[in-house]
Amino acid sequence: VGANKLDDYEEGTWNATDASGAGLTFTINHNRYTKIGRLVMAHVRCQWPTTSNTNLARLYIPFTADVNSNNSTTGGVVTEQSYDSSVTLTASINDATRVLFRSNGVTALTNAQLSGKLLRFTITYNAT
Repeated sequence: VGANKLDDYEEGTWNATDASGAGLTFTINHNRYTKIGRLVMAHVRCQWPTTSNTNLARLYIPFTADVNSNNSTTGGVVTEQSYDSSVTLTASINDATRVLFRSNGVTALTNAQLSGKLLRFTITYNAT
């Protein structure tokens, strides 16, 4: 497939929208991606709205992730956050279309836990 060759290069912006089912609207900055072949690197700075919604906090990713190959949906690291400075947050590819956030690599966070918080993260994964 021509779109999955290393000479296939694309960059642009992506709209990190709510994938939790809560219908939330985010303040988004620095929403850039680079796609080289199947490798996607996406970066965003996202401000969660104030909410008491307890659905898992999830955002849509710019390209469908290849969840059928081993180790292709790795996710990434949250490089800036106002959640809790003593907690390490990670961004994990949740399924083919969404990223979720974990505290200390374990507990998936809810919208209520991220209510009013700022996250800046980069994810790297293989697209289909």
